[in-house]
Amino acid sequence: MLDECGRYRCFEVSSVGFGAQLVTLDRAVWELRRYCTVDEEPRRLRLRQGCAAPRVRLANGSLEKIIDDSKNPARAPLLWQNGFFGNRARKKIRLRKWFQAHNAPLYLNPQILDEVLKYVFLPKEIRIGYRSHTKQ
Repeated sequence: MLDECGRYRCFEVSSVGFGAQLVTLDRAVWELRRYCTVDEEPRRLRLRQGCAAPRVRLANGSLEKIIDDSKNPARAPLLWQNGFFGNRARKKIRLRKWFQAHNAPLYLNPQILDEVLKYVFLPKEIRIGYRSHTKQ
């Protein structure tokens, strides 16, 4: 999922999302944080099929600060049906089936590419793609 979507943070390309991908994203965040910490203990943890994810608390972690602050507006969305983060281990999560698709502004209006390039950096392959889309 990160390979597909992670590099496009500024809506350079159109996107599609399905409900089950939320779990994949939560797991990717859990794995990246566990792997990237300097503390050896979280690196030893592994996910096992059918078992709740082990609780991982990183010292001074940004997500831990959000979880601990009950008034933080990001807390409820972070914890909603999240099997990897929170104060309790979830054995089950319930996700409704959903689908969302969004067309990027450049896809809808490729003629604005030159103006957009004055203000933002776009990777070469994105520029080439939109230029060929404009010619069609």
